[in-house]
Amino acid sequence: MSTTDINKDIDLCLLKYITNNGGGSHCSGSDDDFNVDEVATLIYNDSKDNKEKRTYKYEIIKERLADINKYRAELKELLKLPLMKQRSDEWFEARKSRLTASDLYDAVKGGNVSIKLAKKKANIIIDTINYNAIPALKWGTMFEPMATRCYSQKMNNIDIHDFGLICDKENKHFGASPDGINELGIMLEIKCPYSRKIVDGVIPDKYRMQIQGQLAVCKLKECDYIECIFKSIDDKEEYLEIDHNTTKHGVIAEYYNSKGEYVYYYSDADRTPKECVEDICDYNNNFKENLKFSKYTFWSLDEMIIQRVVFNAIAWETIVPKIDAFWEKVEEYKMLPIEIGIKKYKFVDDDDDDDANADDVANTKANTTSSSRK
Repeated sequence: MSTTDINKDIDLCLLKYITNNGGGSHCSGSDDDFNVDEVATLIYNDSKDNKEKRTYKYEIIKERLADINKYRAELKELLKLPLMKQRSDEWFEARKSRLTASDLYDAVKGGNVSIKLAKKKANIIIDTINYNAIPALKWGTMFEPMATRCYSQKMNNIDIHDFGLICDKENKHFGASPDGINELGIMLEIKCPYSRKIVDGVIPDKYRMQIQGQLAVCKLKECDYIECIFKSIDDKEEYLEIDHNTTKHGVIAEYYNSKGEYVYYYSDADRTPKECVEDICDYNNNFKENLKFSKYTFWSLDEMIIQRVVFNAIAWETIVPKIDAFWEKVEEYKMLPIEIGIKKYKFVDDDDDDDANADDVANTKANTTSSSRK
């Protein structure tokens, strides 16, 4: 069993004690540290008494818990940062002057893709594609909150903290927007592919580099890379036949405003298919906001793969100079005139969001509001 697998196993045991503790209270929330010796003893004794659980040496458990306490301390500092409101002047200004982790792979690999990205950052090319209309981006944006929910449920209903753009303290031209950070201080990177097949043990190079950039900015050491395959169910009757006890599922109500921006409302968790349909339809019938209803999406989770990625400090040292070199290129391009009458640049593949430029994805998400039904 690898060290990563052992750590993930201990993490799951730890969650029992820092969330509900079976009625006790060792800590709850990122503001509270737990007693490493005390909780390590509890986990060790529990594993010895339970034949179905793997038993680890006390020293291994204690070392892992000490690391988690350090991660939670970093999370506590991140939570003190002001949250940039999406699409605010501050948010646009911060993105304009930074390369983000999602674009890192394209920026440093060189070639035409890097040049086009640098020109876009320099604001000398105009991209007029309507990214809201691209099915893959729309799909990923719509299902990301449900992927987060499914992950949280799998991890003993762990709390997930949301963050906007986080600016790198060591490089003023770099930043990252993690999909979330859980209560243990483990970062989340979520992908909901539209057409790409997912394979356990395989992470595309672009996403590996993105994760390294996000971990570097946030001063964290580990990330759960989460891939979810969701199935859209066209027939309501088919959806109603889903076994609630064995399958994650739900209903999404889709709306849009006068600007063509999408708004999604989600059925609550832990409801039967019948309850989800009744509740979301009732919500829609009483909906009073200035939005137009588009459709319902009945969904089920077909597959979820979670892979733990660890920060590689040595490899990151080789990337930092490449970020600086890329931004020097951006500054050079700022001196050039805006390119007019050229072939429209395309920064995303219609088949999947895997090749999406970070700004395009960020703007699509900023144009999209999601909310659970209340």
